[in-house]
Amino acid sequence: NCTKASLAFLTVMRLRPLKVEAGWYAIVPHHEDAEDAAIHFLRDRDVLVQPGYFYDFEKPGYLVLSLLTRGRIFTEGVRRLQLG
Repeated sequence: NCTKASLAFLTVMRLRPLKVEAGWYAIVPHHEDAEDAAIHFLRDRDVLVQPGYFYDFEKPGYLVLSLLTRGRIFTEGVRRLQLG
């Protein structure tokens, strides 16, 4: 299953997603402002993630990653998130 492999890859990359309920997306804690981080990742690293408030998270500091993204595209995007 592609979503399980993507979720496992997040753990390998030490992103430690929160518990996944439906399997469509992963919620990853982020130490910076999630909106600023999402803009930075899109603009500077060509990776689309969404801030948690798009999904009604009351607390700041969460990014949402789609687990439906194809395998190689997903792993490349996660690697780009990990850069410096």
